[in-house]
Amino acid sequence: MTEAKSRLQFHIRLHLETTNYYGNRLIPWTLSLCRRFSSRS
Repeated sequence: MTEAKSRLQFHIRLHLETTNYYGNRLIPWTLSLCRRFSSRS
């Protein structure tokens, strides 16, 4: 029971870390893309 619980917590932590990792890179990229499109029109 505890093994499954610790495994679940590990997956949750891994998911959060990857989300933060990609979020920190994708958000500025998306913002710059939006600025480029808004400045073009």
